[in-house]
Amino acid sequence: MRKGFKVILYNILILLSLMVLINWLSGVYMRKVLKPDKTELPNYKDEIEYAKKIYADYRSTENIYKPFVGWTNKPYRGTTLTINEAGDRVHEPNKASLSGKKGSIRFFGGSTMWGVGTDDQNTIPALFDTVHPGYTIYNHGQIAYTSRQSLARLTNLIYKNEPIDKVVFYDGVNEVLILCRNEMELPSHLKLTDFKQKLEATFQSKVVGALNYAFLKNTVELTGKIRRGLSDKKEINLKSFDTSEYGYDCFSNPEKMEMVAEGLLKCWEMAHSMVTSRGGDFIAILQPVSYVGSPKVDHLEMGKVGSNMRSEAERLTYTVFYEILKAKIKEKDYDWIYDLSDAFDLDKYIYVDACHVSANGNEIIAKRIKTIFEEKFTHSLVEN
Repeated sequence: MRKGFKVILYNILILLSLMVLINWLSGVYMRKVLKPDKTELPNYKDEIEYAKKIYADYRSTENIYKPFVGWTNKPYRGTTLTINEAGDRVHEPNKASLSGKKGSIRFFGGSTMWGVGTDDQNTIPALFDTVHPGYTIYNHGQIAYTSRQSLARLTNLIYKNEPIDKVVFYDGVNEVLILCRNEMELPSHLKLTDFKQKLEATFQSKVVGALNYAFLKNTVELTGKIRRGLSDKKEINLKSFDTSEYGYDCFSNPEKMEMVAEGLLKCWEMAHSMVTSRGGDFIAILQPVSYVGSPKVDHLEMGKVGSNMRSEAERLTYTVFYEILKAKIKEKDYDWIYDLSDAFDLDKYIYVDACHVSANGNEIIAKRIKTIFEEKFTHSLVEN
């Protein structure tokens, strides 16, 4: 009996060890093999080593909880990335902007405004400072922020009596990428599930979570990727294609799609009201995304139609969402909402993934915003 018990125990230990090893190797494989190395894209062909430093700094960032907005970046100083004590990304200001005589401009958005894929001096706010100096520039973009979180951050700044002269909201991508996920309730943010699990965790759930992380999490995720990869070989029937099988349910749930689009507009309207009622100026920008329009994406896997079912689910969701949102924007006819979704419809390599861009893309947006400022605000100054 004792000998048999030992054999069973040894076998269980061997099985558990193999499960841990397979789970760990699955994680390594997904990080090292399945995750593309963006530094090898043609966007960075002349500066590959510097691009590696950009992404190394990006991977080194950490978050800290902040009331109402959910999280911000922890302070950080690297080779290409600087985060200040407020959790905002900063750049070396244009010398002509040091006095800030024209007031402040606060830029809000998600990781595209924050500047994933570029260094401090090549984010949208930093490049705007280059082409249109004279203002004190704030980059309040945060990775994965939705417009609702930007609205909360703006509210926090007003609560603290910070100067609010001019404000730019840059949104669209995360409304789909985050809010259109199957598990998301509205309004919400990326860390909804994590926060709920931590707040509602019991000792039993913590133990189960730890065991799942150690033994199964990566293995299950990799198995799912392999399964979806096999199904990618099938022909796509758009009439019966269920996007919720690949994580996004807005396409098959028009009511949710409508609510997400309406929610974005409401956030813009509330931000506009908060800023203008205090004597400031506000503009909202519908940002570009690779699935909408005709950008050059042949260098990206998601650019190949039918190559990836999850990408197709995203493509369908973004296409319909932007159609709905553009129709609503046209109906509202606000003179402070600008559609820049066509900004990257050029014969240039701009995107480094489905939504993030290299420095040349940020420069295009910065110049477009400069033009908006010159047409809208210079004219209003003349009138006043």
